[in-house]
Amino acid sequence: MHKEIARVGSDTVDHNNLKAYEAVAMSVVAVLAITVGTIYGTMLF
Repeated sequence: MHKEIARVGSDTVDHNNLKAYEAVAMSVVAVLAITVGTIYGTMLF
């Protein structure tokens, strides 16, 4: 997955922008995980 992103991104995006994109993607995934976890937690308990 990581190598796939690096290979595709290297054509159009430099590495600094790629790192920023990865950071944004990580934070989005973290927010989604917290949101889903909270929803499932309230449903279960």
